[in-house]
Amino acid sequence: MRIVVRRGVPYVEPLKGETLADCGPRQTVTLLRRYGHLIFRGFAPGETEFGEFIEQFGHCADLPDAQLDQFHPYQPDAIWSLRHAPGRTADPEQVIDGVQLLAGLTGRWATFARGNAIRFDRLRSPEQCRRALRGHGRAAIEQRLARLRGIQYEFRADGSLFISFVTPMVCRTPAGADTIGQVALRAVLESEPGSLRLADGRPMPAELAEHLRDRAGAACRTVGAAVGDLTVLDNHRMVRRSGFPGLVARQCDNMLGSFPPRAASPLDAAVKWLLGNESGAGHLRPVTV
Repeated sequence: MRIVVRRGVPYVEPLKGETLADCGPRQTVTLLRRYGHLIFRGFAPGETEFGEFIEQFGHCADLPDAQLDQFHPYQPDAIWSLRHAPGRTADPEQVIDGVQLLAGLTGRWATFARGNAIRFDRLRSPEQCRRALRGHGRAAIEQRLARLRGIQYEFRADGSLFISFVTPMVCRTPAGADTIGQVALRAVLESEPGSLRLADGRPMPAELAEHLRDRAGAACRTVGAAVGDLTVLDNHRMVRRSGFPGLVARQCDNMLGSFPPRAASPLDAAVKWLLGNESGAGHLRPVTV
């Protein structure tokens, strides 16, 4: 195979007779750590071959539609996607590189971003809590919540649950590069103006949010525009701007070695359900409770 970089986008292309099976996992991981995303072009695998190929990189799972709306610690290392076969339309994907975005911030706001975090507060109703606790018990749920980085919680007298998730604006990728964290950046891009709060409860400066949105355009790249393209993104630094139209998408939890928390048991799944969009909160917004 050969590696070709076009306008900052790296493509992995087959030599004569090569298939996806000839793409070594070690080289693939090395390239992903370096560039943040890769496009495999010219292989045009079917969905079965696609699934078999990505399984060698660690535990993989279908990417839920609500994934883009979730602000919580359950963030996979990588996101894979495959363009559908001819006859099914798909729009070009756009991704924002958080490393490039951070490098493009002015000195004042780069310093501010490095020194601050975003807080997401949410309140789960007594009914939602009863559903999550069923079969597990409050003590077991609390034990799991206490293990999650950035999570604070309080069960209230009426049976409701207050949860606070704090995530730094600037994170470090598995490759060691500083980046605007994808959770924080997605919140800035998708949330209503004035709704975001810093870790200490202060509103995020409107000027900073505007600055990030303006600079995000310069850090945005169009990738995976051809049918048959196979794309993988470093989920620590890359934010997909255009969703998953016309794609088969899967997440790979530990491709880059960060060992994020997983919902591997019914108890863990219940905790993730409390934290995520599936619990019936609609499009999840950061709110002050």
